[in-house]
Amino acid sequence: MFDLDFLTEQERDFVREAAKESDMSERAVIRQALRLLNEHRKRLADGETCAWSGDAERARRFIGPALSRIDE
Repeated sequence: MFDLDFLTEQERDFVREAAKESDMSERAVIRQALRLLNEHRKRLADGETCAWSGDAERARRFIGPALSRIDE
């Protein structure tokens, strides 16, 4: 088992659930998430766009404080 103390309880639960569902270790789930984030950031830096469907509140919970800068 991998030490997840640096995560919130909700994040730990997600990592454990994702690991179980995908038959991966918790460490592998976190590494995959980092690779996906890195790829996403590279593509945005290269000028690609990303759009999320749904309401603004769901987007705000996902993006966090950065969304307020986008709304301005």
